[in-house]
Amino acid sequence: MVNLRESGFFALACILFSVPATAQERTAVECYDALVSARITEQVPSEIGDCGDDCIVMSWPWFIDLDVRRVLDGLAPKGTVTVLAVQHTYFRRDLGFKRWWLRRNSQGGFNLLSEEDDVRLSRCAQGIAPAKAYIEPDAGGTLEELRLEAEKRYGRRR
Repeated sequence: MVNLRESGFFALACILFSVPATAQERTAVECYDALVSARITEQVPSEIGDCGDDCIVMSWPWFIDLDVRRVLDGLAPKGTVTVLAVQHTYFRRDLGFKRWWLRRNSQGGFNLLSEEDDVRLSRCAQGIAPAKAYIEPDAGGTLEELRLEAEKRYGRRR
């Protein structure tokens, strides 16, 4: 008889079914609102909630500051734009300017959809509702407060 706790199956199950307590579920990407040329200027992981002793969190929401130089398609501001991403670790510092697909979110900002060059996404239809933000503050809180808490814990990385 195989003891699942001592086998790789238990670890795999924890990885596949773990969800950070503070993050909203990431839904299937259907469309983008803006395609921009930008470089990362700062990245801050959000705090990971306690998901128990038998839990491994593989990815969770991050705050990513993009220096948007050009809007290639859609509407987005130029300059520094903070977006929400779901990732496992920091993006490399040497990426330079890349194309980033963004989706408006329920917190009034953007979710980062992808930075891959071979992505084939459709532009969102006009009037479509924003996507759920990858992380949402508790009632009365703000994303800025969540970011400040995360910066205190993890610092900021350029």
